[in-house]
Amino acid sequence: MRASTINTALILASAMLLLALPTMLTAQFNYRSFATIDDVTFNGEARKMTDRIRLVPADVSKRGSVWFNTKQRIIDGFESTFSFAITEPGSRSPWKPGADGFAFVLQNSSVYEGGLGGGIGYEGIANSLAVEFDTYDNNPDGNPEPNDNHISVQSRGIAPNSADHRTSLGWTTKISDLKNGSRHLARVRYNPGTLTIFLDDLANPVLIVNVRLDSLLSLSDGKCWIGFTAATGGSWANFDLFNLDCSVIMNVRNIFFDYDKATLKATSFPELKKLIGMMKADPTLNVEIRGHTDNQGTDDYNTRLSDSRARSVQEYLIRNGIDKARVTARGYGAGTPIATNATEEGRGRNRRVEARFYKE
Repeated sequence: MRASTINTALILASAMLLLALPTMLTAQFNYRSFATIDDVTFNGEARKMTDRIRLVPADVSKRGSVWFNTKQRIIDGFESTFSFAITEPGSRSPWKPGADGFAFVLQNSSVYEGGLGGGIGYEGIANSLAVEFDTYDNNPDGNPEPNDNHISVQSRGIAPNSADHRTSLGWTTKISDLKNGSRHLARVRYNPGTLTIFLDDLANPVLIVNVRLDSLLSLSDGKCWIGFTAATGGSWANFDLFNLDCSVIMNVRNIFFDYDKATLKATSFPELKKLIGMMKADPTLNVEIRGHTDNQGTDDYNTRLSDSRARSVQEYLIRNGIDKARVTARGYGAGTPIATNATEEGRGRNRRVEARFYKE
């Protein structure tokens, strides 16, 4: 967004209308523990326990799933953080103990579980993507897996999903021991075009996969179900989920600035007033305003301009009655594009303001 190339609007990166946001926002979930929980469907062996969800118990040939009943809008981006533990591994001879794993799953097909054993509860669910935390090597079964301790992203688009690693979109074995009995912290982050997975160290990803969910899957107005699956076979363990944070990112349309400046134009106010209305309607809702640019110009310039524009939106919200503690702002410069910077159309999509909604 320099003098020669600036687009006076930070434009929408998807067709989402702000008027549709209130319904979607009420669906967001944030469980620091699972002592109380609602808006959830349990299937198979999945159970709510005192402080956790047990996806499957340490027993032979079990499968379970848990889905949040309300579809979440994922198309513009999301971030989900959760902790888990795998305990009491066992098996029947000759299998090694601790199988088969669990998965974080996005799907727009069914709220039931999929395959047993190596299917990790997601195999067979159409129109889905699974981030599997795999604890068993099924190579002897003709399924070419890297080892018995890896993370893999599995999808066949709208076709029924498969745990066969020949359909993997990417995997890594460079992770800590999943079934050491310790509680692990994981994060799955999606920015359009990139899925990033973290394990234990939330500053350094263990796996990055290039994928666009809007073209890979058939979504409902950019939404789908989010949940977890797990399964055992002749080898088993307890697969427990302890907490879950999820936030979504939405691009805010019709936010205009004067040429090469961070001053909001009056034509921006109608959309910002809708945002204010949503914040006032739900006092528990917080927002991070994120500014983005294309890659024209220096990194320092892009960061400063995007930060100034994000702060202009932040200041407008605060002036109009939103508690400053609920609104943060940050400029990301050109570091997180959602389209190519090789064309003017793509650069225009990258010049945008985003609102990341979350609850403490």
